[in-house]
Amino acid sequence: MDNHIFRGAALGFNRQDVMEYIEKTQKEGESAAAALTEQLNAARQELEDLRRQLEDGTAREAELSARLEEARESLDREREAREALEQETARQSDTIRTLTAERDRLDGEAAEPSVLKDGMAVDVAFNGHVLESFPAQLGEVYSVSAWSRGRGRNGGGTMFDLCGLYLQVLDDLWKKDPALNGDVSQIALDLSQAPGELTEGEKTALVHRFGELHGVEAFAATFEELKEQGYLTSEPLGDGAPEGAAFLHWEDGCLFSITPSEDHEGEDYSLPTLFFNAEKWRSSLGAYTFYDCSAMWPQGGTWTGYQIGSEMIS
Repeated sequence: MDNHIFRGAALGFNRQDVMEYIEKTQKEGESAAAALTEQLNAARQELEDLRRQLEDGTAREAELSARLEEARESLDREREAREALEQETARQSDTIRTLTAERDRLDGEAAEPSVLKDGMAVDVAFNGHVLESFPAQLGEVYSVSAWSRGRGRNGGGTMFDLCGLYLQVLDDLWKKDPALNGDVSQIALDLSQAPGELTEGEKTALVHRFGELHGVEAFAATFEELKEQGYLTSEPLGDGAPEGAAFLHWEDGCLFSITPSEDHEGEDYSLPTLFFNAEKWRSSLGAYTFYDCSAMWPQGGTWTGYQIGSEMIS
């Protein structure tokens, strides 16, 4: 409390002192009120900021809670799906084990896959779906049946793995005079006259596998087809050469072919025997030939080797 002393007067306190005191007290009150008002406004602002932070935190908490719940639900669904998949996989594995013991057959009897020989013709039962790949892949396979030589559908005596024999010949030819094919980016195979009556499927398989082994593009074509389709470059031989004569070469490719050897017509052998020539051609002056090759099919087995009559290079 302000113990203010007023000067005396005839009828009481001095008027001027009272007026000054009142004015001073009023100003101090106004100043204190302004300070309190400012503090009140600051407190209100702080309270508002805290309220907003609380609302934001509550909203964030609600959002996080919702996301957490969603994640839990998703995890539960994935766990259920995984458990269902594991159960289905186990069921299918049991079914496959059961069917596998029954589906593979040789000569009409249940058999293990190990009895199959390279090149053996088989009957495959499947669901009809063929995958869009090369070579083609079958969908779900139901059964595989094979026949020994002279049995069932192989009564005529199919000779096993003729593809394997010719693949060996072509691979051996590839290694001879490697300069002829060392820098090629594509190769053509002419199997149109190859002895042994290869099926179209066997020819396609040979072309694909030979190209795959050597990392080049491979396709089936004859010499004439290569000329017609523009793969070969023709250069005139110049003055003095017969009219129309030209030097032919394949700039970035090589032609491999297997043709019959006609030097053994009329000969008779106790076991199936093949006679053939194998050639790789790069140009009119660049070729290598296995001439008069022979291979004998051993009874009850597969083609295991061949002999070369002579080799020629140009």
